[in-house]
Amino acid sequence: MTEEISQEQVNLFRMDRQFLTNRASRTQLVSVVEQVCGIQAQMPAAAQLQLWARVDGLKPNDVNKALWDSKSLLRTWCMRGTAHYILTRKFPAYLEAIIKPRIPRQKEWLEKRGMREFGEISKIDPAQHDFEAINQTVVKALSKGPVTRDEMADIVEKELGPEVRPWVDTGYYIVTKLLAYEGKVCFGPDLNGKSTLVRTDQWLPKQPSVTQETAENTILTNYLRCYGPATPQDFSAWSGLKMNTVKPIWERISQQLIEITINEKPAWILANDLDLLRKIKISSQPVRLLPHFDIFLLGHKDKTHIVDETHYKQVFKKAAWIAPIILFDGRAIGTWKQKRTAKKVIVIAEPFVSLTKSKIDDIEAETQRLADYFELMPEVKVMS
Repeated sequence: MTEEISQEQVNLFRMDRQFLTNRASRTQLVSVVEQVCGIQAQMPAAAQLQLWARVDGLKPNDVNKALWDSKSLLRTWCMRGTAHYILTRKFPAYLEAIIKPRIPRQKEWLEKRGMREFGEISKIDPAQHDFEAINQTVVKALSKGPVTRDEMADIVEKELGPEVRPWVDTGYYIVTKLLAYEGKVCFGPDLNGKSTLVRTDQWLPKQPSVTQETAENTILTNYLRCYGPATPQDFSAWSGLKMNTVKPIWERISQQLIEITINEKPAWILANDLDLLRKIKISSQPVRLLPHFDIFLLGHKDKTHIVDETHYKQVFKKAAWIAPIILFDGRAIGTWKQKRTAKKVIVIAEPFVSLTKSKIDDIEAETQRLADYFELMPEVKVMS
């Protein structure tokens, strides 16, 4: 008979693993990104606030220094085909286990649907264009260093003709994603407020080779260390890998896992972590403010352990938009938003239920941290 672990205990265990119980120090920034298996970063401002929520004393430029100066972090398309910050030295493992498997579906998407979903170039037939020629032109252009979308469009138009330009103007990331999935390009530093791409072989230090099997085992083990207890379906939802890919990986490391139950449903945890899970004490934790697309909300297929069905659509909105949440004991107790003026940052809390004075005090403390981060004065508004 498998051991039953309470959902409350599991929530607190996961919070602890994600530095949401005890924050990391500023010097541990890169280690945090490593332990949480990447930070979702299609919105860099939201990605930085994910790290602000987990790192004490973080400054706005700390992440940029790790990305563009030391290059200890890398921004590229990764889990679920979305942009992430990942550890640069773990790039080979993510590339083999998570990124390259997306190549076939990306090629299929380009060939069958492609840019026909984008109105201004809806009359362009993807089948009539040579994506390989576009990509070769992109790689050649990137040999000179970081290139913005506008610069890339000019180059592609000059090399391949004006009829191809819309693919870059409107579908810059759709087309170049294929190069990213092949490990050839990633995001570079912004130029005049515009994002760039760079060639990985020129931008990054020489990368060690890793077999696909080793990479898959490593990424799954790291995932379970951060998001466990979990199921194969959870890993599939988090990674973007199909279940027929996940199952053999899961089977390979099965000897390292122990099955438990949560609310009478099976889940698996690394054997080395079970004692730590058992020792988690049920006690109230401070309120945390998590930003848009926070990774705490993306680790599992079923999200009802975090957000109840009544308020689900207030957090998980249309077009895959995920609202910022007020987190307490591993559950969303409301949403929040921020407004910034020249002098202050205003946090507007929209709780799902009435808040106690201690929770309001915690929100005020978090707002003070946010104000310190932006070097502004704090203000809190709690909506009734």
